[in-house]
Amino acid sequence: MLIILMDMSSMAAVLPDLLVMLPAMLYLLQIAFYLFFIWFCGSIAMRGYMKEHPFMLGFGIRFMSGAICLVGGLSLAGFVPYLSKGMLKMMQLDIMVAGLSVSLLLAIAYRMITHDEAGSLPGDVVDSLLRKVAVLEDKLKSGAHALTEKEAIRKAEAVLSGYKASKARMVGNEWDVELKQGERPGRVVIDAWDGEIKKKLSKLELSGFFKDARKLAGLIIIIAVVIAAIVFFEGFPDPTEGFTSLLGMDMSEIANMSASMRDSPFLSGDLDQGCASPAVFTIYEAQLTDKDFLLDHLHEDEELERIIEESSGEPSKIMIRMDHGGKELILAVTESGKGCYFTDGIFCGCIESHA
Repeated sequence: MLIILMDMSSMAAVLPDLLVMLPAMLYLLQIAFYLFFIWFCGSIAMRGYMKEHPFMLGFGIRFMSGAICLVGGLSLAGFVPYLSKGMLKMMQLDIMVAGLSVSLLLAIAYRMITHDEAGSLPGDVVDSLLRKVAVLEDKLKSGAHALTEKEAIRKAEAVLSGYKASKARMVGNEWDVELKQGERPGRVVIDAWDGEIKKKLSKLELSGFFKDARKLAGLIIIIAVVIAAIVFFEGFPDPTEGFTSLLGMDMSEIANMSASMRDSPFLSGDLDQGCASPAVFTIYEAQLTDKDFLLDHLHEDEELERIIEESSGEPSKIMIRMDHGGKELILAVTESGKGCYFTDGIFCGCIESHA
């Protein structure tokens, strides 16, 4: 049967190394979080970008938008109430809320700039439906028919001046017309019955841009967000700051504590009064489960067995003797799995363990 001896020293032995590695681990986690945050917020902002675009252009706009959201979140985090103190600040919830707010502003601005749909502002839905029904009734009474492909193309080319239709297809009750002006693509969706322009998409052009109040307002929002992000930006936060404030010590003090723990006789295996540390049970855990090693180092001593039974309240099940740093070390395991040990003939006590 394998015996696993549990000792608090097994946890304490790795603590100094974890403390030393902590800053690097926190910095890596922060970088990973920022990359995810850039992509996430950039994707939200791109929900408002209505123009058709190549993949690489969309990727570039998404990444740029996400970077603006991150810098904006860092800059404006201090203005988020209730989240800029204590544990919530350590979790950077203030940065997340501020960054998400910036991404929503960018999405609205992109939609205002790139959305060319006729009647983009929603009106009374009921009135709109009633008007459509009236138009259809008039057409049916007069024997009118749905728009033909040529009529749809002609209407689409009139909507996007300078564009020529390359393809038209009927989708449900709508004509979807694709157009081009040189290499610039365009698209117009027309209701086949009442001729209403459902959607109009073309590459953003500066011609007439500044005459469109909606597009101009979107541009002003983007400029305002970028300026605010730059003006209030104070650099990236130190990821160790929240942790050190929680512990009440700086990183130099943590490093000194780690060095002291590593040099501690409890972890190195040597205590005062000549006793080895209980850490020896962790150090020699592999040997204590090796049958050949146990047979080679088996030890019997009635006096030591008497001391163990008096101390632990039960007899020893197995006892081995070995050399530990030039000292005689005797390890014993009782019936219930307690670990008792001697160093150079000195009884050092028993520790709890389990089989």
